[in-house]
Amino acid sequence: LEEADAVLQELLVLDPGNLNVTERLALLRRTQGDWPAAAALCREILAERPDFDQMRLNLAYALLQLEDRAGAREIYRELTVRDPENAQAWGLYGWLLSEDDEHPAALAALERAVAVAPQDASLHLDLGRARERAGDEDGALADYGRALALDAGLAGAASGRALLLSHAGRERVAVEVLRVGLAARPDDLDLLNNLAWILANADLDPGEAYVHARHAARLAPDDPVVLDTLGWAAIRSGRCEEAIAPLAKAFRETNDPEVRAHHGVALAEAGRVEEGVAHVREALRERPDLRAVPEVRTWSGTEEEGSP
Repeated sequence: LEEADAVLQELLVLDPGNLNVTERLALLRRTQGDWPAAAALCREILAERPDFDQMRLNLAYALLQLEDRAGAREIYRELTVRDPENAQAWGLYGWLLSEDDEHPAALAALERAVAVAPQDASLHLDLGRARERAGDEDGALADYGRALALDAGLAGAASGRALLLSHAGRERVAVEVLRVGLAARPDDLDLLNNLAWILANADLDPGEAYVHARHAARLAPDDPVVLDTLGWAAIRSGRCEEAIAPLAKAFRETNDPEVRAHHGVALAEAGRVEEGVAHVREALRERPDLRAVPEVRTWSGTEEEGSP
C-alpha cells in the first residue's frame, strides 16, 4: 500500500488534474481507513464530474464512517431524485431512514427499491428488517421468505425469519429454516449461534445445539453472545462444568442478568450450590421474568425452602 501511495502521489504531482489517479487514490484512502482524506478526494472528483453517481455513493459511505449520517442521507436522497430507477440509492436511503426510526418513509423507499429490482434478494432482506423495526412482524416474515426464495443461502434472511418464527412459538419451523441456511453457509456465525440457541432453549436437541455452539465459539471465541449460547447449550446437554468458564466470561463482558442466571445455574448444577444460587437470585432481582426458565426456577428457592 505504501508503494502504491507513493506512486499515485507522484503521478498527481506530474498531472494534478488526472481524475483517474485521484479516483484510485480515493479508493486507496478508503482501504487505509483514512475517511477524512477519502471524503475530501471524493468531493474533489465530484467537483469536476458532478454526474459521477458511484463516487457520490463512495462519498456517502465515507461520511457514514465519519458519523455524518445527515450528510449521507442527503446524498442518497439526491441520488433517488437524479435517478428514480437507482435501486441501490433507494435501498441505502431506506436503510438509513429505518435506522433513524422514520418508518413510513423508510418502507416507502425500500418498497421502491424492490419495485425497481425485484430479483435482488438483499433488498427484500432490507425491507424485511425495516418492517420488523416498524413492528410489522407478519410483513417481515413475508419479506424474509421472498429473499430466501431468491437466495436460499442468504444468512440474514434465514436468521431474521427463524428468530421471528421462534418468538411466535414455531421453533421447529425456525430450526429447519436455519438448517437450510447453514447448509449453504456452514461457517456463518449468526446461523450457527441462532440454531444452537433455539435447539437448546426450546429443548429440541441440546446435543446438536452444543455441536453448533462449539463451532460458533471457535469462530468468535470472545463474543459474549456466542459464549452465552455455548454455556446454555452445555447446561442443557448435561455438560455443566464446561458451561462455567464461557458463561463467566460472557457475564464479565455484559453484566446481563440473563447471562448471570445461566452462570448461576451452571455453578449450582456443577456442585457449587451456594455460589450458583446467589447468582440466580441476583439475576431474578433484576429480571423476575427469568423465573419462567425451569433451571432458574429450580435454583431460586429461598433459604427457608432449602437448596435443591
